[in-house]
Amino acid sequence: MEDIQRLYNKRSPQIDFRKFLQPYRWVYLPLNLAVMTTYLVLAKIGLTFALTSPAVTIFWPAGGFALAVLLLGGLKYMPGIFVGAVIAGFMAVDIPWVALMLGVADTLESFSAFWFLKQCSNFNRSLETRRDFFTLVLLAATVASALSAFIGPFALFLSQVITASAFPEIAMRWWMGDVIGIAFVTPFLLIWSKSPGKMPSGLRLSEITLIFILAFLVGQVVFFDWLSGYFEGYPGISSVAPFIIWAGLRAGRHATALLQVMLFTQGLWSSYIGVGHYAQAMIQDGLFHFWIFGMVLAVGGMTLALIVAENLKALKQQNLLNRTIAASLNEIYLFDADSLCFSFVNYGALVNLSYTMDEMRTMTPLDLKPEFSLQSFEELIAPLRRHESPMANFETVHKRKDGSLYPVEVHLQLFENEDERYFHAVIMNITDRVAAEQKIKLAAQVFEYSIEGILISDADNRIISVNQAYTVITGYNEEELKGKNPSISSSGMHNASFFTAVWEAIDITGRWQGELWNRRKNGEIYPAWIDISVIKDAQGKVLNYICIFSDITERKAKEAFLKHQAQHDFLTNLPNRALFHDRFQQLLANAKRNNEPFALLSLDLNKFKPINDTYGHRIGDLLLQEVAKRFQDAVRQTDTLSRQGGDEFNILIPKVDSAVQAQVLADKLHATIEAPFLIEGFCLNITLSIGIAIYPDDGVDEVTLSEHADAAMYRAKLIPRSGIIK
Repeated sequence: MEDIQRLYNKRSPQIDFRKFLQPYRWVYLPLNLAVMTTYLVLAKIGLTFALTSPAVTIFWPAGGFALAVLLLGGLKYMPGIFVGAVIAGFMAVDIPWVALMLGVADTLESFSAFWFLKQCSNFNRSLETRRDFFTLVLLAATVASALSAFIGPFALFLSQVITASAFPEIAMRWWMGDVIGIAFVTPFLLIWSKSPGKMPSGLRLSEITLIFILAFLVGQVVFFDWLSGYFEGYPGISSVAPFIIWAGLRAGRHATALLQVMLFTQGLWSSYIGVGHYAQAMIQDGLFHFWIFGMVLAVGGMTLALIVAENLKALKQQNLLNRTIAASLNEIYLFDADSLCFSFVNYGALVNLSYTMDEMRTMTPLDLKPEFSLQSFEELIAPLRRHESPMANFETVHKRKDGSLYPVEVHLQLFENEDERYFHAVIMNITDRVAAEQKIKLAAQVFEYSIEGILISDADNRIISVNQAYTVITGYNEEELKGKNPSISSSGMHNASFFTAVWEAIDITGRWQGELWNRRKNGEIYPAWIDISVIKDAQGKVLNYICIFSDITERKAKEAFLKHQAQHDFLTNLPNRALFHDRFQQLLANAKRNNEPFALLSLDLNKFKPINDTYGHRIGDLLLQEVAKRFQDAVRQTDTLSRQGGDEFNILIPKVDSAVQAQVLADKLHATIEAPFLIEGFCLNITLSIGIAIYPDDGVDEVTLSEHADAAMYRAKLIPRSGIIK
């Protein structure tokens, strides 16, 4: 049994009604109750005028109300309408299934009318045009009511409430009641659902008030026999027509709809109580003639009101168009196709040209366009005259009254009526545009002919464009670079933290400048000066990045050369005093930090001055250069050899174990100098005196060590080939 139950549950899942109720917002419940209550009140009023059957009435206002509610609020009100229609069915008959069918019939009528109107994409529920009103009357009132007019009487026939012979008449009466209910109630509610706007005042308010008072009085006379004791008979129904026409022409849609309801209510109530013009109508023809009166009243009065409303709207639009044309900043001209004389010039053109309208009427376009002759202008407009082109567009210049010129863009068309032909010209002052175009052209020329490379990328840092200088510097052409990231030129010499700092600066300040190393297409690495800027829109969104850079290879070489010259002796290319001092301080700091001794050698050439005096400075300079070369060959790469000036040299020897190591180098230097120098055929001999100071034994600073080494060197001069230590 459990298996069978599980199989049953699997094949027959329980229906969860909450799933269907979930989309329905329960806030609609009180609204639907209000709709249902109003529907029942109107249904009760309609059933008051029931004819041969208690379920058939000549006027069914509930149907018009239901359609208006659906059009204004949507299908969420269908529950209230359906429940109200079913209860109204029970108010008409006491057979449950028949009452239900009557409710279904009325609900289907409202829904189908709503659906028909929704299929009309141009339908406006505000009923501001005749098209909207007639769409409502023909589709909703006439067609949709036929559905209910068949289902309802058919249910009455099946229940034997009516006979087969009575079915056609009952169906027709049903249809008539639903039609007039929609024709009166729905437009009234739709129109009044929107405020009439500015309330009338003054004479207009007095006129509308007078219309209502007179129409009410005439209605009382016609429908309620107010003056029957003073006149034989009573005025005909045509007596109310002037007031409907008057309201339609002068009072507007809202007042006309209200007046229609007032007169219809007077006529309907008078027929119900059996007085006035339609006193015998209910008995004689079932209010058929009254129905005709009601439809003429509903359709005729509102049609007049809508015609007037459409004409007023068109007139307002025309006035607005005229004011717009007159006030337009563009110049607008109309001129005769034959004489070319101006017939209309808008205010914007008059202000710009400084002419009056009277002056312009005596002028032609040739008076404003100095670049055209009559022949050239006729050639320009000839295709328009021959209907070969719908419009002529061209640029020229206009001349003001004071003789000043300004560039314009002209759009010219030919218009032809039966009795007139004229040209219509719309002209724009393009002074600002021309200036902007010139700036753009200038910027393009600067971009293209700049000697600096320029790269433009998008918000994702993908290359959009590069200039000619960029391609020359990098070796890439523009097509190779488009869509690529600028990192295509990266040299790999900068780490990730470097580029992180670059982009942080761009994000914070919008710009970064500095040096970096790039790589050309051929693989050559070169230094570049980079200036990166970010372009943002008004909302701060990044649009582009602009990179301007230059190859600074030559500049870096010059800087290196100047730096070398500043730190080296120009004659021997050895470090000079400044560079020697810098290296001395570095070595001293390192020695103190690591407790490592070093040696300072002070060297002075003997017999150099006599050679310099005897053979001249040029020979002396050549001798110094040869001495420097021999010294360089004798010292290590880690040693610092410096020319201090004249024939004095210094040597720094790092990491010496003892004074003996310095003495070994001193002996090597002596041996190097002992060999004769052959300078331009002269055999020259010199000797060398060397003084040695050891850190930290002979001093712990540069001054002390230098003084000790110099003193030792001078003592060495007294003992040839001797290196003196302390």
